[in-house]
Amino acid sequence: MAIRPKSKRKKGKRKKKSKKSKKSLSKGNPVVNHPLDYIFNRVEQNALTPYHLQSDPRMYTKENLEKRRSLKFDKDLKKSIKEFGDIYERNEEGNIDQKEYVRVHMKITKILHGNDSIIQDEQLQEMAKEDWKKDAKGGPFMDNEMLFDALFELVDIWCRTCSSKEYIMFLDSLKLKVKHPGAYDPNAYSVLF
Repeated sequence: MAIRPKSKRKKGKRKKKSKKSKKSLSKGNPVVNHPLDYIFNRVEQNALTPYHLQSDPRMYTKENLEKRRSLKFDKDLKKSIKEFGDIYERNEEGNIDQKEYVRVHMKITKILHGNDSIIQDEQLQEMAKEDWKKDAKGGPFMDNEMLFDALFELVDIWCRTCSSKEYIMFLDSLKLKVKHPGAYDPNAYSVLF
């Protein structure tokens, strides 16, 4: 599940993290930011390039590629990926069909690219169908192993480090946003401050 823009994510440079404190960037609200705000809440709003178009060449060194591959065997990360996979509806055999894959894929893409993204639903469906062909290996269904590989690829692409903790935090945050859209809007309580 390589949710990314048409241009490959490997191109471009990442903007350094903001030096601002862990307080909300809007109106000085004393709300502690989530460590993954750079993805989910667009904290780096002054960045010239949106996060989904950035990349860090250091993540593609031989050493870091090996670290990233080894995360596939991390017990806690495997558990988190399985729990994320539970959001998919399955058939009697426990497999996922293309329609369900596309449904969840579109939700994930809207979250990661922002609901205000210029990507239209028709484009999202086409992107999902392209990823389906690869992730389902040309078959009519995805089993648990295929889903694991697709979800690992997703988290691996979007995280900035080779830390299993960051991967797990990303999946947990994304799962909540998929299951409860809009419930975690950082601006939802700004009237209180």
